[in-house]
Amino acid sequence: KFRSELNKFIAAIDKTQTHYICCIRPNGESKPLAVGQKETLMQLRAIGAVAATKLNKESYPQNMSTCDFLKRYGFLYFEDIKAI
Repeated sequence: KFRSELNKFIAAIDKTQTHYICCIRPNGESKPLAVGQKETLMQLRAIGAVAATKLNKESYPQNMSTCDFLKRYGFLYFEDIKAI
């Protein structure tokens, strides 16, 4: 009985589509509403999110002005947000 149930379970898993979720830890202290820009940027770069964002921007231009885009996403590209 165990083997047949295991085979059914494996068959059900084989029919599914795998999706991966990557959690970004915004700060090392686990404080709410606190975002460590360098730590977050390192994690986003490590999982390829920065490259995907750049590629998406090049592929699908938005109607957002450059100034608004930099205010919203500038920390992903620039090391020092104060330079913006």
